[in-house]
Amino acid sequence: MVRKDEVDPGLWSSIDKAKLIVPVDVHMARLCRILGLHSRKTVSLLTAVEITESFAKIEPTDPVKFDFALSRIGILEDCDGRHRSKCELCELFEYCLRRENWAK
Repeated sequence: MVRKDEVDPGLWSSIDKAKLIVPVDVHMARLCRILGLHSRKTVSLLTAVEITESFAKIEPTDPVKFDFALSRIGILEDCDGRHRSKCELCELFEYCLRRENWAK
């Protein structure tokens, strides 16, 4: 509702995108942990803030813009950090911290 683009209508133009916090569900939490964007064992507001801060290092003016893309990968690809044949096809493969530990 805040961002105006191909997906979002931008109805809430008075809210600064930089102030948003990434919504976190089980898929987002798992994928962000695999990518090293948070280090918490439980999902809470602190987890969401830590993920948002990680995204803000990449895009400070709109740290939440990555949430939809990542949550879709987490849901559709069901990424759990274990190596599978399709991992090499994933857009996030080069960023995956777990791949260093995979036995080939």
